[in-house]
Amino acid sequence: FPMNAIAFNPDGDEEDPDPEEIDLGNQNAGEDPTSQNSTHISAFKAGTILTIYVNNYLGSVDVAILGINGHITSNQNSIAGSGVIVLNLTSLPSGAYSLLITAGHLYQGDFAI
Repeated sequence: FPMNAIAFNPDGDEEDPDPEEIDLGNQNAGEDPTSQNSTHISAFKAGTILTIYVNNYLGSVDVAILGINGHITSNQNSIAGSGVIVLNLTSLPSGAYSLLITAGHLYQGDFAI
């Protein structure tokens, strides 16, 4: 699966869907949410592209997308401070999926294709 690719439409086609934020729940993991050292992870799905933003983290990030109809696993995405992980979901059939991100703590959210 392509990693670290940027989804870009040079034609500016208005039919492209707006990114949908995936709720990953509690971001604090017991840390002070006002601290500049707190890790923050956000995920957005636009069509068949999933983009994960990681801020204030040093280490490897594991991503798993699990569903009844299929799965994608992306291991050992090295992050030094901040980074972006991009996954192409075109190989997954329509259905409900869970997104599991491990970056020191487990972050989990649900989305549909």
